[in-house]
Amino acid sequence: MDIFFQNAQREVLMKRQATISKDVVEANQFLSSLMTVTKKVPGSDAGQELSAIYPIVSLTEFRGKQLKAIEAALVRIEAGDYETCLECNETIPRERLEVQPQARRCVSCSEKKSRRNSGPRRKWGSGKTHRQIPVMI
Repeated sequence: MDIFFQNAQREVLMKRQATISKDVVEANQFLSSLMTVTKKVPGSDAGQELSAIYPIVSLTEFRGKQLKAIEAALVRIEAGDYETCLECNETIPRERLEVQPQARRCVSCSEKKSRRNSGPRRKWGSGKTHRQIPVMI
Protein backbone atom coordinates (compact mmCIF):
# COMPACT_ATOMS: atom_id res chain seq x y z
CA MET A 1 0.00 0.00 0.00
CA ASP A 2 1.59 3.21 -1.25
CA ILE A 3 0.20 6.20 0.64
CA PHE A 4 1.41 8.65 -2.02
CA PHE A 5 -0.40 6.76 -4.79
CA GLN A 6 -3.58 6.55 -2.74
CA ASN A 7 -3.44 10.26 -1.89
CA ALA A 8 -3.06 11.07 -5.60
CA GLN A 9 -6.00 8.79 -6.40
CA ARG A 10 -8.07 10.44 -3.66
CA GLU A 11 -7.44 13.82 -5.31
CA VAL A 12 -8.47 12.48 -8.72
CA LEU A 13 -11.62 10.90 -7.30
CA MET A 14 -12.59 14.02 -5.39
CA LYS A 15 -12.19 16.18 -8.51
CA ARG A 16 -14.35 13.77 -10.50
CA GLN A 17 -16.88 13.71 -7.68
CA ALA A 18 -17.13 17.50 -7.70
CA THR A 19 -17.50 17.66 -11.49
CA ILE A 20 -20.16 14.95 -11.62
CA SER A 21 -22.06 16.44 -8.68
CA LYS A 22 -22.13 19.79 -10.48
CA ASP A 23 -23.37 18.08 -13.67
CA VAL A 24 -26.17 16.34 -11.76
CA VAL A 25 -27.28 19.56 -10.09
CA GLU A 26 -27.31 21.40 -13.43
CA ALA A 27 -29.23 18.57 -15.13
CA ASN A 28 -31.82 18.54 -12.33
CA GLN A 29 -32.21 22.31 -12.60
CA PHE A 30 -32.65 22.00 -16.36
CA LEU A 31 -35.24 19.24 -15.93
CA SER A 32 -37.11 21.34 -13.41
CA SER A 33 -37.17 24.35 -15.72
CA LEU A 34 -38.17 22.17 -18.68
CA MET A 35 -41.07 20.73 -16.72
CA THR A 36 -42.17 24.22 -15.68
CA VAL A 37 -42.07 25.50 -19.25
CA THR A 38 -43.91 22.50 -20.73
CA LYS A 39 -46.69 22.80 -18.14
CA LYS A 40 -47.28 26.39 -19.26
CA VAL A 41 -47.52 25.57 -22.98
CA PRO A 42 -51.16 24.97 -23.89
CA GLY A 43 -51.77 21.81 -25.90
CA SER A 44 -48.23 20.55 -25.40
CA ASP A 45 -47.67 16.93 -26.38
CA ALA A 46 -46.71 14.63 -23.48
CA GLY A 47 -44.81 12.35 -25.88
CA GLN A 48 -42.61 15.20 -27.03
CA GLU A 49 -42.00 16.22 -23.45
CA LEU A 50 -40.96 12.69 -22.49
CA SER A 51 -38.68 12.34 -25.51
CA ALA A 52 -36.90 15.54 -24.47
CA ILE A 53 -36.63 14.53 -20.82
CA TYR A 54 -35.64 10.85 -21.14
CA PRO A 55 -32.01 11.36 -22.26
CA ILE A 56 -31.40 13.83 -19.45
CA VAL A 57 -32.92 11.50 -16.85
CA SER A 58 -30.85 8.59 -18.20
CA LEU A 59 -27.68 10.66 -18.03
CA THR A 60 -28.50 11.79 -14.51
CA GLU A 61 -29.05 8.17 -13.40
CA PHE A 62 -25.75 7.14 -14.99
CA ARG A 63 -23.93 10.01 -13.28
CA GLY A 64 -25.55 8.98 -9.98
CA LYS A 65 -24.08 5.48 -10.40
CA GLN A 66 -20.70 7.02 -11.10
CA LEU A 67 -20.95 9.07 -7.91
CA LYS A 68 -21.74 5.94 -5.88
CA ALA A 69 -18.72 4.15 -7.38
CA ILE A 70 -16.49 7.13 -6.55
CA GLU A 71 -17.82 7.31 -3.00
CA ALA A 72 -17.18 3.57 -2.58
CA ALA A 73 -13.60 4.03 -3.83
CA LEU A 74 -13.02 6.86 -1.35
CA VAL A 75 -14.30 4.61 1.45
CA ARG A 76 -11.93 1.84 0.31
CA ILE A 77 -9.02 4.30 0.39
CA GLU A 78 -9.89 5.25 3.97
CA ALA A 79 -10.27 1.58 4.93
CA GLY A 80 -6.89 0.73 3.41
CA ASP A 81 -8.13 -1.77 0.83
CA TYR A 82 -8.38 0.49 -2.22
CA GLU A 83 -5.95 -1.56 -4.30
CA THR A 84 -7.56 -4.92 -3.43
CA CYS A 85 -9.99 -6.70 -5.78
CA LEU A 86 -13.37 -7.30 -4.12
CA GLU A 87 -13.70 -10.72 -5.79
CA CYS A 88 -10.30 -12.45 -5.58
CA ASN A 89 -8.52 -10.24 -3.01
CA GLU A 90 -5.55 -9.86 -5.34
CA THR A 91 -3.94 -6.47 -5.91
CA ILE A 92 -5.56 -4.37 -8.63
CA PRO A 93 -2.78 -3.16 -10.95
CA ARG A 94 -2.02 0.54 -10.59
CA GLU A 95 -2.32 1.02 -14.32
CA ARG A 96 -5.98 -0.01 -14.06
CA LEU A 97 -6.61 2.29 -11.11
CA GLU A 98 -4.94 5.18 -12.91
CA VAL A 99 -7.30 4.72 -15.86
CA GLN A 100 -10.36 3.84 -13.79
CA PRO A 101 -9.78 5.07 -10.23
CA GLN A 102 -13.15 3.80 -9.01
CA ALA A 103 -12.42 0.20 -10.17
CA ARG A 104 -13.50 -2.40 -7.62
CA ARG A 105 -12.15 -5.46 -9.38
CA CYS A 106 -9.03 -6.54 -11.22
CA VAL A 107 -9.37 -6.93 -15.00
CA SER A 108 -9.84 -10.70 -14.79
CA CYS A 109 -12.66 -10.54 -12.22
CA SER A 110 -14.27 -7.60 -14.01
CA GLU A 111 -14.35 -9.58 -17.27
CA LYS A 112 -15.83 -12.59 -15.48
CA LYS A 113 -18.56 -10.41 -13.98
CA SER A 114 -19.30 -8.86 -17.38
CA ARG A 115 -19.67 -12.31 -18.94
CA ARG A 116 -22.03 -13.40 -16.14
CA ASN A 117 -24.13 -10.28 -16.60
CA SER A 118 -24.27 -10.51 -20.39
CA GLY A 119 -26.24 -13.77 -20.50
CA PRO A 120 -29.87 -14.00 -21.59
CA ARG A 121 -32.15 -11.72 -19.65
CA ARG A 122 -35.59 -12.59 -18.38
CA LYS A 123 -38.55 -10.41 -19.14
CA TRP A 124 -41.22 -9.73 -16.52
CA GLY A 125 -40.72 -13.04 -14.74
CA SER A 126 -42.08 -15.01 -17.69
CA GLY A 127 -39.22 -17.49 -17.63
CA LYS A 128 -38.50 -16.69 -21.28
CA THR A 129 -35.58 -14.69 -22.56
CA HIS A 130 -36.03 -11.74 -24.92
CA ARG A 131 -35.05 -13.97 -27.85
CA GLN A 132 -37.64 -16.61 -26.94
CA ILE A 133 -40.62 -14.28 -26.71
CA PRO A 134 -42.59 -14.37 -29.97
CA VAL A 135 -43.10 -11.09 -31.75
CA MET A 136 -46.72 -10.21 -32.56
CA ILE A 137 -47.20 -8.07 -35.65
